Amino acid sequence: MHNSIEEFKHLLSKEVWNDVYNCLDVNSSLEAFLGTFLHCVNIAFPYKRVNLRERSNKRWLSKGLIMSSKRMQTLNNLKRTFTLTREDQIYIENCQRIYKRVLREAKKNEKMIGML
Repeated sequence: MHNSIEEFKHLLSKEVWNDVYNCLDVNSSLEAFLGTFLHCVNIAFPYKRVNLRERSNKRWLSKGLIMSSKRMQTLNNLKRTFTLTREDQIYIENCQRIYKRVLREAKKNEKMIGML
């Protein structure tokens, strides 16, 4: 993104603005300005086609599961980064076991609903 901004600034600085200044009325001047400006925008920031995964096939993924997933990521990062006491390790292992069980049940329930 940073390079795009720099490219945009460069394009604007190299642009000749005489058609904007030499217009006789404000509307023509604005049209000339917008044409030049948008041309630079389109070059520096082109549209990119992005494929978004449909979430419809993961209806079982509730807000609670998403929050639990983020919490598990945080706990796993702590486990990898720090030396934890045995009590903390057991706590994290219990959280992982519960999370996996809830996740498995949610997927199983979605399959059962899909079969109906």
